[in-house]
Amino acid sequence: MASLSGCRYSLADHHALISNVAPAEPHAFDAVLKLMAGVDVDDLPFQMEEPEGHHH
Repeated sequence: MASLSGCRYSLADHHALISNVAPAEPHAFDAVLKLMAGVDVDDLPFQMEEPEGHHH
């Protein structure tokens, strides 16, 4: 099964990627979503942050 930057494709859904390692607390991170269609590739950077007041 192919791997992509610490992720692997789901065996149940080839469109889904599963992280090989759970994120550290807090659940905030920067990432890049890669969209691929044939030879076309779009990299979409994004940032995930916990909602204000949400603490573990």
